[in-house]
Amino acid sequence: MFSLTRIVMPDALQPPFLTLRRQPLYLQAKTSILDAISSGAWKPGEPIPSEAKLAALFGTSIGTVRHAVEELVAENILVRRHGHGTYVKSYESGGFWNFFQRFQSIDGKILRFSSKVLSCEVIPAPEAAARHLSIPAATPVYHLHRQVFLDRNPYGDDVIFLAADAVPGLSTEALSGIADSAGSVYRFYESTFGLVITDASDCIEAIGADEALAELCAVPVGTPFFKLIRTARTFSKKPVEYRIERCWASGICMRFD
Repeated sequence: MFSLTRIVMPDALQPPFLTLRRQPLYLQAKTSILDAISSGAWKPGEPIPSEAKLAALFGTSIGTVRHAVEELVAENILVRRHGHGTYVKSYESGGFWNFFQRFQSIDGKILRFSSKVLSCEVIPAPEAAARHLSIPAATPVYHLHRQVFLDRNPYGDDVIFLAADAVPGLSTEALSGIADSAGSVYRFYESTFGLVITDASDCIEAIGADEALAELCAVPVGTPFFKLIRTARTFSKKPVEYRIERCWASGICMRFD
C-alpha cells in the first residue's frame, strides 16, 4: 500500500485545506492533487494515496475526493487500475503510446510509423507557434522536422515546436531515443524529459502536396494529404507542443474516439 510518508507533500496539500471558500470542495481537492503532480510529489506511473487517505488529509469526505479524482481520470491525468488503485498517467509504463495517434488504416488498425529526424534547432518562435504555446513571439523554442515512414515507405512529415523549458537539452542525438520508445514521440518526451502529454486539441485539413512534400514522399504534386494541426498540453493545461503533421491520405482515415 502506498504511504503518505513516502512523499514530500507540497504546500497545497498541507492543512489547513479549506482556504478557497468560494470554490466547491471537490475543485479545491482537484487543484491540490494537480499541484502535487505538477510539483513532482507524485510522478508519472506512480500511485496516488487512497481516497480515504486524501479525505483525511484534506479534512473532507471521501465523496468529495472521489468527485475530484473522477474528473482527473476523465481528463486523462489519472488512471484507475482495477484492484491496484489510481495512478498518475504515464506513457512509459501504462501502454498509452497510441492514445493521441489519429491516423489509422481503413480497416481500423492503428498505424505504427517510423521517422527520420531531418533537423533539430532552437529558433525564435514564429507567430503561430507562440500563440499556440501561449508565449511571447520570438521566445526561443525547439523546432523539429521529421520525415515519417510507413512500412519503410515515405508517407509524410512532422513539424514540431516545443517550449524550451519543457525539453531542456534536446538535440538530434537525443532524438535517436524515439526509436527506443517504439516510435512514440510522447513516450520519448516522458522517458527522456519527464514531460507527460495529457490532452491535445486537433484541427484537420485536406491538402494537396506542394513541391517540397511531393519530393519528400516521391508522389506527384497535388497528391491528397491529411494535415493535422495540434496543440498539446501537460499537467495543469500548460501548452508545451505545437505540431503540424502531414500524412499521405492513401489508405488512411482519421480516428477521434
